[in-house]
Amino acid sequence: MPTYTAPPAPEPEHSTASREINALFLDEGSASPFGRQALPDLTRGLTINNRVLFARDLFNQDTDLLNTTLRTLNSSGSFAAARPVLESLARRFDWVDESKRETAGEFIELVRRRYA
Repeated sequence: MPTYTAPPAPEPEHSTASREINALFLDEGSASPFGRQALPDLTRGLTINNRVLFARDLFNQDTDLLNTTLRTLNSSGSFAAARPVLESLARRFDWVDESKRETAGEFIELVRRRYA
């Protein structure tokens, strides 16, 4: 008598989202001609254009949340400690969306430079 083998269970949706979020954090090195130059303070290291771009694309126009996040990330102590904050924001604001991915990568790179 043939035995029934169940097809593999579909991959949970959250697993795919987690992989996409993890992809945002791949350290591909800096494309900057200056390499990964340390950034001592995120709040002072952002240009006005950066602030507008990040608030618009990554924080749903919420500049207060951007500023609070920058303060939190500044005091995290290490990139490893800052990463859960970034992952939470990536899920909340869908940073893996194709229209946000590049900007999210720039923001994550700035945080990486904070702890370089």
